[in-house]
Amino acid sequence: MSQAQSVLNYLQEHGEIGPREALNELGVYRLAARIHDIRREHDVETRRVEVVNAHGDTAVVARYALVNRRTAEKGADLAIPPVTPAATVWPEEPVVQNHSTPGLLEGVRRWFKRVAA
Repeated sequence: MSQAQSVLNYLQEHGEIGPREALNELGVYRLAARIHDIRREHDVETRRVEVVNAHGDTAVVARYALVNRRTAEKGADLAIPPVTPAATVWPEEPVVQNHSTPGLLEGVRRWFKRVAA
């Protein structure tokens, strides 16, 4: 199965995808390129969200969702459901494979404390 087909299957099953899910769950490093391939035959909506990067700074990443053509014809709201800040960053403990993990985890924990306050 191609990477584009894996991403399309994930979108159909889960509704949306971002770079973290693409890399960790599908092994797809260049998600935007695979979305470009998918757009040849499907409508895909892009939404930009702020996340916390490995250094504790905010960064903007894209999240993608398939647009349901039948719903679009009826004029229904096609907005992707909002992503909570916690889900935007990491589920519970991030899976990171580098030697700066302790500093990364501390930065994420500080960010969660600021958001929860």
